[in-house]
Amino acid sequence: PFDQIAKNLEKRDLFTVVDPPHQSWFYDRIAYLKEQRSIPEEIAQTAFFRLGHRVQAPLELELMDEWELSISRERNGVREKILDLWLTLVLDSFPRCIPGFWLHWGTPDAEVALSALRYSIFPKDLRSLMGFPVQLPFGISKVFSMDNAMIHDMSIYTDLSRALSMGGEYRRMDITFRPRRQPKYGSYVEAMLGNFSLRFHEVMDDIVWFVEENMTTNTDKQAQKIVEYVTRHTVNIINEYHHTTHSELHQRPIDCWNEAVDQVLGMPKVPPLTPG
Repeated sequence: PFDQIAKNLEKRDLFTVVDPPHQSWFYDRIAYLKEQRSIPEEIAQTAFFRLGHRVQAPLELELMDEWELSISRERNGVREKILDLWLTLVLDSFPRCIPGFWLHWGTPDAEVALSALRYSIFPKDLRSLMGFPVQLPFGISKVFSMDNAMIHDMSIYTDLSRALSMGGEYRRMDITFRPRRQPKYGSYVEAMLGNFSLRFHEVMDDIVWFVEENMTTNTDKQAQKIVEYVTRHTVNIINEYHHTTHSELHQRPIDCWNEAVDQVLGMPKVPPLTPG
Protein backbone atom coordinates (compact mmCIF):
# COMPACT_ATOMS: atom_id res chain seq x y z
CA PRO A 1 0.00 0.00 0.00
CA PHE A 2 1.16 3.53 -0.73
CA ASP A 3 0.76 4.54 2.92
CA GLN A 4 3.57 2.17 3.88
CA ILE A 5 5.78 3.50 1.07
CA ALA A 6 5.14 7.08 2.21
CA LYS A 7 6.34 6.16 5.72
CA ASN A 8 9.65 4.96 4.32
CA LEU A 9 11.96 7.97 4.60
CA GLU A 10 14.28 6.65 1.87
CA LYS A 11 11.54 6.22 -0.72
CA ARG A 12 9.24 9.08 0.25
CA ASP A 13 11.45 11.70 -1.38
CA LEU A 14 11.20 9.88 -4.70
CA PHE A 15 7.56 10.87 -5.04
CA THR A 16 6.09 14.23 -5.97
CA VAL A 17 2.63 15.34 -4.87
CA VAL A 18 0.49 16.35 -7.85
CA ASP A 19 -3.09 17.56 -8.13
CA PRO A 20 -5.28 14.99 -9.93
CA PRO A 21 -7.22 16.20 -12.98
CA HIS A 22 -10.75 17.43 -12.33
CA GLN A 23 -13.70 15.36 -13.46
CA SER A 24 -14.52 18.11 -15.99
CA TRP A 25 -11.26 17.22 -17.77
CA PHE A 26 -12.26 13.57 -17.73
CA TYR A 27 -15.70 14.26 -19.22
CA ASP A 28 -14.24 16.58 -21.88
CA ARG A 29 -11.71 13.89 -22.82
CA ILE A 30 -14.42 11.24 -23.10
CA ALA A 31 -16.48 13.59 -25.31
CA TYR A 32 -13.47 14.20 -27.55
CA LEU A 33 -12.71 10.47 -27.91
CA LYS A 34 -16.36 9.82 -28.61
CA GLU A 35 -16.42 12.41 -31.41
CA GLN A 36 -13.24 10.89 -32.86
CA ARG A 37 -14.88 7.46 -32.59
CA SER A 38 -11.88 6.25 -30.61
CA ILE A 39 -14.09 4.54 -28.05
CA PRO A 40 -17.42 2.69 -28.48
CA GLU A 41 -20.66 4.58 -27.86
CA GLU A 42 -21.69 2.31 -24.98
CA ILE A 43 -18.43 2.98 -23.11
CA ALA A 44 -18.84 6.72 -23.50
CA GLN A 45 -22.41 6.58 -22.21
CA THR A 46 -21.31 4.51 -19.22
CA ALA A 47 -18.46 6.90 -18.43
CA PHE A 48 -20.64 10.00 -18.46
CA PHE A 49 -22.11 10.76 -15.08
CA ARG A 50 -21.73 7.40 -13.41
CA LEU A 51 -21.68 9.59 -10.33
CA GLY A 52 -25.27 10.58 -11.07
CA HIS A 53 -26.40 7.02 -10.45
CA ARG A 54 -24.34 6.53 -7.30
CA VAL A 55 -24.88 9.69 -5.28
CA GLN A 56 -25.45 8.79 -1.66
CA ALA A 57 -25.87 12.21 -0.09
CA PRO A 58 -26.78 15.78 -0.92
CA LEU A 59 -24.18 18.11 -2.44
CA GLU A 60 -22.59 15.34 -4.51
CA LEU A 61 -24.21 16.19 -7.84
CA GLU A 62 -26.32 19.23 -8.70
CA LEU A 63 -27.93 19.93 -12.06
CA MET A 64 -28.75 23.28 -13.66
CA ASP A 65 -31.08 24.02 -16.54
CA GLU A 66 -33.21 26.91 -17.78
CA TRP A 67 -36.76 27.30 -19.02
CA GLU A 68 -38.57 30.12 -20.80
CA LEU A 69 -41.62 31.40 -18.97
CA SER A 70 -43.83 33.19 -21.48
CA ILE A 71 -46.39 35.49 -19.86
CA SER A 72 -49.33 35.87 -22.22
CA ARG A 73 -53.03 36.69 -22.22
CA GLU A 74 -55.96 35.80 -24.43
CA ARG A 75 -57.93 38.55 -26.12
CA ASN A 76 -60.77 37.92 -28.55
CA GLY A 77 -59.65 34.33 -28.93
CA VAL A 78 -56.09 35.33 -29.79
CA ARG A 79 -53.11 34.55 -27.53
CA GLU A 80 -51.03 37.70 -26.99
CA LYS A 81 -47.52 37.56 -25.53
CA ILE A 82 -46.77 40.18 -22.88
CA LEU A 83 -43.31 39.35 -21.53
CA ASP A 84 -40.77 36.54 -21.70
CA LEU A 85 -38.92 35.56 -18.54
CA TRP A 86 -36.30 32.86 -18.03
CA LEU A 87 -36.14 30.60 -14.98
CA THR A 88 -32.74 29.04 -14.26
CA LEU A 89 -33.12 26.19 -11.78
CA VAL A 90 -30.62 24.20 -9.69
CA LEU A 91 -31.57 20.71 -8.50
CA ASP A 92 -29.72 18.51 -6.01
CA SER A 93 -29.96 15.01 -7.49
CA PHE A 94 -30.05 13.14 -4.16
CA PRO A 95 -32.80 14.77 -2.08
CA ARG A 96 -34.39 16.24 -5.26
CA CYS A 97 -34.35 19.60 -3.50
CA ILE A 98 -33.91 22.97 -5.16
CA PRO A 99 -31.09 24.92 -3.50
CA GLY A 100 -31.25 27.84 -5.90
CA PHE A 101 -32.84 29.50 -8.90
CA TRP A 102 -32.63 32.75 -10.83
CA LEU A 103 -35.47 34.53 -12.61
CA HIS A 104 -34.67 37.19 -15.21
CA TRP A 105 -35.75 38.74 -18.47
CA GLY A 106 -33.63 38.94 -21.58
CA THR A 107 -31.37 36.40 -23.22
CA PRO A 108 -29.68 33.97 -20.77
CA ASP A 109 -25.92 34.46 -20.51
CA ALA A 110 -22.96 33.48 -18.35
CA GLU A 111 -23.81 36.05 -15.67
CA VAL A 112 -27.28 34.56 -15.24
CA ALA A 113 -25.84 31.05 -14.83
CA LEU A 114 -23.32 32.35 -12.30
CA SER A 115 -26.07 34.16 -10.39
CA ALA A 116 -28.10 30.94 -10.06
CA LEU A 117 -24.98 29.00 -9.08
CA ARG A 118 -23.96 31.51 -6.41
CA TYR A 119 -27.53 31.73 -5.13
CA SER A 120 -27.61 27.96 -4.63
CA ILE A 121 -24.45 27.99 -2.51
CA PHE A 122 -25.29 30.45 0.25
CA PRO A 123 -28.06 30.47 2.89
CA LYS A 124 -31.17 32.40 1.86
CA ASP A 125 -33.84 34.36 3.71
CA LEU A 126 -37.01 33.77 1.70
CA ARG A 127 -40.71 34.29 2.31
CA SER A 128 -43.74 32.70 0.70
CA LEU A 129 -46.62 34.70 -0.80
CA MET A 130 -48.28 34.56 2.62
CA GLY A 131 -45.15 35.80 4.38
CA PHE A 132 -44.06 32.51 5.95
CA PRO A 133 -40.31 31.69 6.02
CA VAL A 134 -39.19 29.24 3.31
CA GLN A 135 -36.22 26.89 3.74
CA LEU A 136 -33.96 26.20 0.76
CA PRO A 137 -30.87 23.97 0.97
CA PHE A 138 -27.42 25.44 0.37
CA GLY A 139 -23.78 24.42 0.14
CA ILE A 140 -20.99 23.68 -2.34
CA SER A 141 -21.67 20.62 -4.48
CA LYS A 142 -18.85 18.24 -5.45
CA VAL A 143 -20.04 18.22 -9.08
CA PHE A 144 -22.15 20.91 -10.69
CA SER A 145 -23.60 19.85 -14.03
CA MET A 146 -24.79 22.44 -16.55
CA ASP A 147 -26.63 22.02 -19.83
CA ASN A 148 -24.26 22.18 -22.80
CA ALA A 149 -26.30 25.10 -24.18
CA MET A 150 -24.96 27.15 -21.25
CA ILE A 151 -21.34 26.80 -22.35
CA HIS A 152 -19.71 30.22 -22.37
CA ASP A 153 -16.15 30.98 -21.34
CA MET A 154 -15.16 28.01 -19.16
CA SER A 155 -12.61 30.16 -17.31
CA ILE A 156 -15.48 32.11 -15.74
CA TYR A 157 -16.73 29.01 -13.93
CA THR A 158 -13.21 27.80 -13.15
CA ASP A 159 -12.41 31.14 -11.50
CA LEU A 160 -15.56 30.94 -9.38
CA SER A 161 -14.78 27.38 -8.29
CA ARG A 162 -11.25 28.40 -7.33
CA ALA A 163 -12.45 31.48 -5.45
CA LEU A 164 -15.03 29.49 -3.48
CA SER A 165 -12.45 26.98 -2.27
CA MET A 166 -10.32 29.80 -0.82
CA GLY A 167 -7.08 27.87 -1.18
CA GLY A 168 -8.55 24.55 -0.09
CA GLU A 169 -10.31 25.81 3.02
CA TYR A 170 -13.66 24.94 1.46
CA ARG A 171 -14.78 22.30 -1.02
CA ARG A 172 -13.63 22.72 -4.63
CA MET A 173 -16.63 22.49 -6.96
CA ASP A 174 -16.10 20.59 -10.20
CA ILE A 175 -18.19 22.26 -12.93
CA THR A 176 -19.06 20.13 -15.94
CA PHE A 177 -21.32 20.32 -18.98
CA ARG A 178 -23.68 17.54 -19.93
CA PRO A 179 -22.94 15.80 -23.24
CA ARG A 180 -24.73 17.03 -26.35
CA ARG A 181 -27.75 15.14 -27.61
CA GLN A 182 -27.89 13.11 -24.40
CA PRO A 183 -30.98 14.50 -22.60
CA LYS A 184 -31.16 11.58 -20.18
CA TYR A 185 -28.26 13.03 -18.17
CA GLY A 186 -30.36 16.07 -17.32
CA SER A 187 -33.65 14.22 -16.98
CA TYR A 188 -34.11 15.04 -13.28
CA VAL A 189 -34.00 18.79 -13.70
CA GLU A 190 -35.82 18.74 -17.05
CA ALA A 191 -38.69 16.79 -15.49
CA MET A 192 -38.71 19.32 -12.66
CA LEU A 193 -39.03 22.23 -15.08
CA GLY A 194 -41.86 20.40 -16.82
CA ASN A 195 -43.73 20.14 -13.53
CA PHE A 196 -43.06 23.78 -12.77
CA SER A 197 -44.50 24.84 -16.13
CA LEU A 198 -47.80 23.22 -15.11
CA ARG A 199 -47.80 25.02 -11.77
CA PHE A 200 -47.04 28.37 -13.40
CA HIS A 201 -49.93 27.77 -15.79
CA GLU A 202 -52.24 27.44 -12.78
CA VAL A 203 -51.21 30.86 -11.40
CA MET A 204 -50.81 32.59 -14.78
CA ASP A 205 -54.05 34.59 -14.43
CA ASP A 206 -52.74 36.17 -11.23
CA ILE A 207 -49.38 36.95 -12.86
CA VAL A 208 -51.06 38.43 -15.96
CA TRP A 209 -53.22 40.64 -13.75
CA PHE A 210 -50.15 41.96 -11.95
CA VAL A 211 -48.34 42.57 -15.24
CA GLU A 212 -51.26 44.48 -16.73
CA GLU A 213 -51.52 46.62 -13.60
CA ASN A 214 -47.82 47.49 -13.45
CA MET A 215 -46.38 47.38 -16.95
CA THR A 216 -47.74 50.53 -18.60
CA THR A 217 -44.52 50.93 -20.57
CA ASN A 218 -41.77 48.44 -21.34
CA THR A 219 -39.03 49.73 -19.04
CA ASP A 220 -36.35 47.90 -17.10
CA LYS A 221 -37.69 49.27 -13.81
CA GLN A 222 -41.17 47.89 -14.42
CA ALA A 223 -39.80 44.60 -15.76
CA GLN A 224 -37.74 44.23 -12.57
CA LYS A 225 -40.88 44.81 -10.49
CA ILE A 226 -42.61 42.02 -12.41
CA VAL A 227 -39.59 39.72 -11.92
CA GLU A 228 -39.79 40.30 -8.17
CA TYR A 229 -43.48 39.43 -8.14
CA VAL A 230 -43.05 36.27 -10.23
CA THR A 231 -40.10 35.35 -7.98
CA ARG A 232 -42.50 35.27 -5.02
CA HIS A 233 -44.68 32.83 -6.95
CA THR A 234 -41.57 30.78 -7.76
CA VAL A 235 -40.63 30.58 -4.08
CA ASN A 236 -44.19 29.48 -3.30
CA ILE A 237 -44.09 26.73 -5.95
CA ILE A 238 -40.70 25.49 -4.72
CA ASN A 239 -41.92 25.45 -1.12
CA GLU A 240 -45.02 23.45 -2.08
CA TYR A 241 -42.86 21.00 -4.02
CA HIS A 242 -40.39 20.58 -1.13
CA HIS A 243 -43.26 19.70 1.23
CA THR A 244 -44.97 17.21 -1.10
CA THR A 245 -44.09 13.50 -0.94
CA HIS A 246 -41.84 12.61 -3.88
CA SER A 247 -42.93 9.54 -5.88
CA GLU A 248 -39.38 8.11 -6.04
CA LEU A 249 -38.13 9.14 -2.60
CA HIS A 250 -41.37 8.19 -0.83
CA GLN A 251 -40.82 11.17 1.42
CA ARG A 252 -40.78 14.94 1.16
CA PRO A 253 -37.61 16.32 -0.49
CA ILE A 254 -37.02 18.80 2.33
CA ASP A 255 -37.21 15.96 4.88
CA CYS A 256 -34.64 13.99 2.86
CA TRP A 257 -32.35 17.03 2.94
CA ASN A 258 -32.81 17.67 6.66
CA GLU A 259 -32.18 14.03 7.56
CA ALA A 260 -28.92 14.06 5.60
CA VAL A 261 -27.81 17.28 7.30
CA ASP A 262 -28.64 15.92 10.75
CA GLN A 263 -27.21 12.41 10.29
CA VAL A 264 -24.49 12.62 7.61
CA LEU A 265 -23.43 16.04 6.38
CA GLY A 266 -23.74 18.37 9.28
CA MET A 267 -24.41 21.99 8.41
CA PRO A 268 -22.74 22.75 5.04
CA LYS A 269 -19.66 24.95 5.26
CA VAL A 270 -19.51 27.86 2.85
CA PRO A 271 -17.17 30.86 2.62
CA PRO A 272 -18.34 34.17 4.05
CA LEU A 273 -20.60 36.09 1.68
CA THR A 274 -18.94 39.38 0.89
CA PRO A 275 -20.66 42.37 -0.82
CA GLY A 276 -20.37 42.28 -4.62
